[in-house]
Amino acid sequence: MSDRPRRSSYFKTYLGDPLGVLVIDRLGLSPLQFGLMALGGALVVDAISFALVGGEVIALSGWTETWAYVVYLYVIFPLITGAYVWVSLASADLFLGLRQSEALIASNEEYDRFTRGPHNSLQALYNCPGWAMASLVIVVLMAGYYAFIYTAGWPRTLLLLRAVKVLVLYMPGWYAICQIVAREIVTIWGLRQVFRRFKVDPHPLHSDRCGGLRAINNYAVGFAYVIAVAGVGVGLMAWVTLRREGALSPDTAVWVAAYVVLASLCFFLPPWTAHRAMAEVKHKLLSDISGQFQRDYAEARARLADDPVALRERVDKVHDLRALYELTDAFPVWPFDTATLRRFAVTLSAPLVPVMVELAISIVSSALRSR
Repeated sequence: MSDRPRRSSYFKTYLGDPLGVLVIDRLGLSPLQFGLMALGGALVVDAISFALVGGEVIALSGWTETWAYVVYLYVIFPLITGAYVWVSLASADLFLGLRQSEALIASNEEYDRFTRGPHNSLQALYNCPGWAMASLVIVVLMAGYYAFIYTAGWPRTLLLLRAVKVLVLYMPGWYAICQIVAREIVTIWGLRQVFRRFKVDPHPLHSDRCGGLRAINNYAVGFAYVIAVAGVGVGLMAWVTLRREGALSPDTAVWVAAYVVLASLCFFLPPWTAHRAMAEVKHKLLSDISGQFQRDYAEARARLADDPVALRERVDKVHDLRALYELTDAFPVWPFDTATLRRFAVTLSAPLVPVMVELAISIVSSALRSR
């Protein structure tokens, strides 16, 4: 496939998202720039809060550890907002990369009709306003809960400041996470449709080591870093809860479970769609070689009394077919290499290691005290 359009002229995934339109189209911000803007906003809100309540600013935000509060507000929050912009752009990059791949057999016109046609296209699904509306509902419900959690007996002034902080600093982060998950759902569906509608011809010895489907590997690697950011945030929240209460609270346990499940699904499902197509192609090749091997082997066996030279030719062909079968059996059936898989495993588990250690210490301490 040729005729390569630029990313900005292919299709957009955020037209149904008012924040995405504002940040990417109106302001023209990159992931780094939006992350820095979020960091600046956090600094301003924090400075105002500190001027009003002084040292109570940490408790006002629901944290008990100053360093944890600083990591969340000045590291996790900006990175999440930057990841939101990255996913909005990377999803279109992924399908553009598949359009340019030699492993996908489809005309540009047919492929473009599916990805960015005027009706029932992938672009239309990305830009459905329902995603933004659902995200807002989830965020409002979460804000209503977290605005007043751990605030029993607080004066009204502190409650108001707590609500403002949740509105300005927490809600944008939650909204960004909801939109990231929504776009990942559409991406998974889109990949599934691509490999259902179009023929795949993987190149086993391609230099990208992904059968010519490097675009999926690149997307999976980038998304692994998004998962890492979310994991650090969830792990931090769980660790602080354990330190404060000695056990995971129900809402924190839900966050941890959701992180593990969603991170695994979001990483594996996009490559899984390509894996099925690549495995089917490999299975067909192996079946064809196996069938030819059986026919040639049976013919060679039936001609044992023939001229030795003719028999040697048939035996050599059988040996060649066996070698071809072994070579084909070694073809990759996943659009990423083992390094990518190891990176994801470390990314998924590393943020939860401190939580597991703290939980183990808490369990052992409780057991010793009960003796």
